[in-house]
Amino acid sequence: KGYVTELDGSCTPCPLGEFKESAESGGCSACPSLTTTLDDGASSRRACVCEAGLYLVVTSWADLDVACEPCPAGLLCPAGTRGPTQMGVQAGYWRMSAQSQTAYECEDVSKCPGYPAPAAAALPGGAGGDTLCAPGYTGPRCASCRLGWGRGSDGTCGICPATDGAAAFEASRAAQRREDIAILCGAAVGLFIAVGVAGRAVSLAGRKGAFSEDKADDLV
Repeated sequence: KGYVTELDGSCTPCPLGEFKESAESGGCSACPSLTTTLDDGASSRRACVCEAGLYLVVTSWADLDVACEPCPAGLLCPAGTRGPTQMGVQAGYWRMSAQSQTAYECEDVSKCPGYPAPAAAALPGGAGGDTLCAPGYTGPRCASCRLGWGRGSDGTCGICPATDGAAAFEASRAAQRREDIAILCGAAVGLFIAVGVAGRAVSLAGRKGAFSEDKADDLV
């Protein structure tokens, strides 16, 4: 199977795009239109897959029917692509998930470096969402900055100071301590003022009482 017996007795594998299911004499059969094989020596029509630039949308192995459609704009379909999760993404494009067959053009190509098809197929679930964004970018069309990154005057995202690991944690703790100290100081000052006002009020009341007693003695 997969080979043709030559007149001299040697065997030659069926070329790309052809197959041979029988070990008996005879030639190789061509794959259906728009399909090919990935390797020489194919021994079954099942080895026929969609050509590069196409992807499989309908298949019935019972009838060995194969339907291939053009790869969606912005996506990459190498030969043998069976569905969206095996598609790559062209540079400058972004899609919501690996199951999506719709790719959106990014405003800035540098934010959307794309993803090659073989690597995308190896990813768990395929390539989509933030896996398509350059470092520091996130969201639809990679237009936003990731957490811990800020947008510079040139519009690009750069990592914020002290946002990595322990440094970020310590910076956050220091900021919280400063805020707590400020609150405590404010409360202490408020209490001091309140005590002072109350003390002055008591002092004035005492003086007023003493003055009243002196006046009463003078009248007697």
